[in-house]
Amino acid sequence: MAPVLPGYPSKDEIRRDLDGKDLACRCPLPEPGEIDWCHARVLLEIANGDDDA
Repeated sequence: MAPVLPGYPSKDEIRRDLDGKDLACRCPLPEPGEIDWCHARVLLEIANGDDDA
């Protein structure tokens, strides 16, 4: 289990707080072959139970 960084919510807190929510952002779309580092995508992966996020 990854450590919780000071000032950042735990995965359990993210899951609890984002349950049933929609997220949007203004991050640019990644170019083909680039990793999508969008904060909303990462939070949704965590909120939906992806422990690798």
